[in-house]
Amino acid sequence: MANDRLVYVLDATPIIYFAKIGKLELVFGICEAHMTKEVYRETVERGQTRPDATRIHEALERVKICVYDVQDRNAVKGLERHSEIHMGGS
Repeated sequence: MANDRLVYVLDATPIIYFAKIGKLELVFGICEAHMTKEVYRETVERGQTRPDATRIHEALERVKICVYDVQDRNAVKGLERHSEIHMGGS
């Protein structure tokens, strides 16, 4: 992926809903998309029989979304003061 593009770390909700309407490519057109392993589990592994999970998995195979494991959970703790942000997997 290009280094000069915006980098967005996406949570499950936008990925799932863009996949549901078949518009994940819109996301990839505006940014370099990343997700955590927790979001991957929520969007692909737990929903493996849903069409949106299949679309997300296919995007991962085409390297349209990068998956990262959060190594330093303490670095993320400050973000959790916002109720809508959590570590995922809940």
